[in-house]
Amino acid sequence: MATRSRKQPAFSVAEWISLNEAFDAVKAALRSRDLASRDLIEHMRSGQLASAARRIARDRSETFEHLKPSFWQPITMQGISTGGVRVHGVDIKTRAGSEIWFFVARRDFSKLYPAARAAADTIADTDTPTRPRPGPKPTGDWPTELAAWLIAVACDDPKRLQNVDALTDEARIFLREKIKWAPKETKELRRKIAKLLQLVRR
Repeated sequence: MATRSRKQPAFSVAEWISLNEAFDAVKAALRSRDLASRDLIEHMRSGQLASAARRIARDRSETFEHLKPSFWQPITMQGISTGGVRVHGVDIKTRAGSEIWFFVARRDFSKLYPAARAAADTIADTDTPTRPRPGPKPTGDWPTELAAWLIAVACDDPKRLQNVDALTDEARIFLREKIKWAPKETKELRRKIAKLLQLVRR
């Protein structure tokens, strides 16, 4: 009697959020890269936060698999100043001949981090091209509003200019309150702030 082969799980943006985007959302909620790394890794190790990996081999073939909590036991994570997280400790056998992207389950993420849920629900997998989602468009000239806010910060407390990550989080809150809109991509907002800081510091 022939046995049926197990069907491989399918990847869906509706069910999974990239680890990089999950990290950025938690970091914004906790205002700490270290706490975001610690909490995410512990929740994946305990099984409270389901995880998965997409692997693209050199021949461009792709596999998607759910990861066991034990996978994360030897793993450490480090937040990157420009956004996202770097994963350390993946064994050579796992990495060999392929590129790997990690994901976490949206349902689990929403339960564990309700404060970051609104941001996480609007995030698409940045590693896969997707069609632009409908949503509110920016009202007014947001770069000008951002520049005016940054100048005010520089006059009020110049030391705050030294922490670009904190400025990025604060700027997003300011823009949402001021013009009811802010860039979805952390990198876009951070890049604009970095460029403005070059002018402020002259």
